[in-house]
Amino acid sequence: MLIEKAVNYIHENLNNIRSPQEVARELNVSYESFRKKFKQKMKISPGKYIEILQLIEFAKSLNDINLTIKQAVPAYYRDTDYAIKRFKKYFGITPTEYRKSYLDSYK
Repeated sequence: MLIEKAVNYIHENLNNIRSPQEVARELNVSYESFRKKFKQKMKISPGKYIEILQLIEFAKSLNDINLTIKQAVPAYYRDTDYAIKRFKKYFGITPTEYRKSYLDSYK
């Protein structure tokens, strides 16, 4: 039940979550306990889970060609360069390359 509540909270508040500790606080449990239970059930740490979801949202925002790459970076990334670096690490390509491949798929 705890993990289901956590997942729901994460999805409902994805754009505002700054850390997995915030989720634990919201659920009134210690972070250590939360992290252990989350990782047992989900096979991934809560921090990594949140980061992956946020990177997927970043990728979706790149599909809006009216936004520059910098504008497409979600607000929860305070540093654009860091966001781009994380994007490349996760997807294996830069946001610019991602956008180009997305646009090329519609030609």
